[in-house]
Parts: sequence; structure tokens; C-alpha cells
Amino acid sequence: MLLTSSLAGGGAERVIATLAEHIDPTRFTVTVAHLKERGGVGDELAARGVCVVGIPRSRSRLGRYLSFRALGRIVRERRIQLLHSHTTYALTDGALCRVASMGAVRLVHTFHFGNYPHYPGRYVLMERMASKVASHLVAVGREQRKVLQALYGIPVGAISTVLNGTDCPPSQPDAEWAGRLAGSGRVVVGTTATFIEQKGLDHLLDVAEILQRDAVPAVFVVTGDGPLRARLEARRDAMGLHGMVHFAGWKARAGVTMTPLYDVLLQPSLWEAMSVVVLEAMGASKPIVATDVGDNRHVVEDGVTGFIVQPGDVDAMAARLSALVMSEPLRQRLGSAGRHRYEQHYTARVMTREYEDVYHRLLGHRPA
Repeated sequence: MLLTSSLAGGGAERVIATLAEHIDPTRFTVTVAHLKERGGVGDELAARGVCVVGIPRSRSRLGRYLSFRALGRIVRERRIQLLHSHTTYALTDGALCRVASMGAVRLVHTFHFGNYPHYPGRYVLMERMASKVASHLVAVGREQRKVLQALYGIPVGAISTVLNGTDCPPSQPDAEWAGRLAGSGRVVVGTTATFIEQKGLDHLLDVAEILQRDAVPAVFVVTGDGPLRARLEARRDAMGLHGMVHFAGWKARAGVTMTPLYDVLLQPSLWEAMSVVVLEAMGASKPIVATDVGDNRHVVEDGVTGFIVQPGDVDAMAARLSALVMSEPLRQRLGSAGRHRYEQHYTARVMTREYEDVYHRLLGHRPA
């Protein structure tokens, strides 16, 4: 069972979806479970025949803390042998379920948060306690793993690193945006993000202002939605960037429908663990300008598959983007190198096989 809080959208949810679709069905029967709303990713999985279930939640304050009991019932009914949690609350409920089963249920937890140790105190406490019950722990990046081991005192053998991976299906460009961007004569700088502080979208606006001032022939497309959208739209308009920066809204399977429309990916994030958006861009042969957060420095080879800049350094972002906008051969060279690196290290198959190795080991199976 792949267990999470919600399947509304985001990098962790995409990892869960990728796992659910690529795990070997001859060795594993997969259930995807959510503690809160099913969301767009859950709907997509269900439409493709994946078993998606919601864990019943009580409306009472006390009952909300007893959701592990409902989880336990479903685990017993479905004869689940291994729980794989992906959020703090999922880890906590999974740990309680494991305790209630007298250790019969194995528990694997993947940490997805990218800004440790800056995490609310109650979550740190929950993770610190529940992680001690887990059968095995997984970090999605090298840098994240170092911080987790120091923060929670995790022994070396109790945690491994499984790098995020993603599939790369044939592109299906969004018809509306393909039409809007066609024939503009400008290079499309794109990003896909939830509209929250972490994603550094104010810096994207600052970069767009510099490129507009310098008459660089680019247009920015930001795919996604979130609580900061209204403020960012108002700031864009106040900066006179209405024709330069476009907010496309949330798009299902944006890596397939929107990323193919980008000529360059800009990721101005303030923190990440290991970005799925960057991997999707590499798989689509797009050059990347990304901030030096999380595992970006290990994923993007500076000057080879893209460029790495410091968070908040809008002048550096603008300079790197200008160079890419003005040189199609540079875009093609970096994009091709990124695709090659993606195929070697960051495919869905590579990630899924590494998780399957963890599952086999914990269940005492002999890998196929």
C-alpha cells in the first residue's frame, strides 16, 4: 500500500503515481491510499485502473487522531503486507498500524520535504518518533539524506537514498497553449510549480522584468496554481509584465501537456529535495536554469545540461536565460545532454526497481 495524505498534486504525488503504475504486477498487488482528499492525481490513477481508496476520517477532534484504526481495518481486509508512507501523517498512522499488528506489517517511509531542519516542530516530533518504528527509511536526495541523519540521528543502515524518477510518455501538448504560443517568434521560458513561497515565483517576475528591459525575445509560461496566484498576478500587472508572463493555471499531467511547449525550464525555487519537474524537463530534452537547492547540483550538470545559480540571484538567472534564449544551438546541445543523463539515471524504471529491491528485502523475497 502506497499511503499519503492527499493526491491533489505535486512532486511527491507524481512519485507515488509513477510507482503505482510501474511496480511489477506479477510480484506485487498495489493499493494507493489517501488520508484526506483524493485530488487530481488520484482521479488520474483511478481512471487508469489503479486501486485508489480513501481512509475514512471521523469528524470529531478525537476521531481525527484515530485514523490509524480505519487504516488498520483496510490493511487487514486487503491483506496488506507492506505499507509505504510518503507524508508525515501517513508515516505516523503507518507506524501506529505497524505497532498494532505486532510488527507483522512492514513499513517503509520516503521523506519528500526539502527544507529540513526548517520544519514545524510538531512534524519534527512526529517524524522523529514514528521513524523509529519504520522497517526502513528512504531519502530522495543525497543532500536531504545528510540532513535527515543529523536531525533524527538515523543510523547509516536504516536509511537509503532512492533518487526520484519519472516516466516520459509521448508528449500531448495542450492545444490551447500551443495555439497561443505558436508564431510568437519568442523563446518560451516555462516553469511548473505550486504557487507557494518555496517556489520563488517572485524571483521569476524579477527575471522577466530584466529580460523585458533588455529586449530579450522571451515569453514566460507558469503552469500551476496555489494560494499566491492572485498576489503574483497583481504584481505581474503592476510591473507591466502582462504580455511577458502568462499564468496557465493547473494542468493535468503538466509534464506531458505543458513541458513540451517550453524551450527552457526555469526553476527559481528557494528549497527542494529532488525536483520531479526538473527530471520531466530533462526527459523532454529541455535545457534548465535551476537554483542550487536540494539535489539540483547533482542532477543538473552546470554548463552541460543546464545552469545552476544561487537562490534569489535574479541577475544570474537572467544572464543564463538570455544566453539560452539567444542561442538555439546552445539550447539543443544542453537539452540533448540532459535527455541522455535522464535516460541513464532518472527514469521511472530505475526508481521503481530500487524501491522493489527494498520491498523484496523487507519481505524476505528473492528478487526476480
